[in-house]
Amino acid sequence: MQMQEPEQRQWQTGQEDESYRADYPAYEYEYESEQQSAYEAYQEQKIYPQAKQGQRSKLFAILGVIFSSTGFFLTLAGIIISAFILQFSDGRHVWLVGGGIGLAVSILLMLVSIAIWILSIVWLALHSERTRRRLRYRGF
Repeated sequence: MQMQEPEQRQWQTGQEDESYRADYPAYEYEYESEQQSAYEAYQEQKIYPQAKQGQRSKLFAILGVIFSSTGFFLTLAGIIISAFILQFSDGRHVWLVGGGIGLAVSILLMLVSIAIWILSIVWLALHSERTRRRLRYRGF
């Protein structure tokens, strides 16, 4: 029986591991290439993190413009209907109160829809300016 030093034993174990890995080079190469591509994607995300967020915020701004425009026209119809109710109430108190509340609520909602529309348009304008500046910086 031969006595071996611990370092020699580890070296021989390492040799056995290398011979075992030599049987499967394709698997090791695929694993390394997957790790490399994942690392590159991670680094790219660190460099340009706004790319995916920008599209989502742009979508929200466009939906804000569409829904606030629809809300504006619905509140305009509410104001017109409230005006007709107030004009033809003939002194009925319930109709006067309902028409007044409807008119007040329609005006407030119209102001809110105008504010949302303006904020969405400003957000889109600033976002497109940032995108143009970023593309100009990259040389496109």
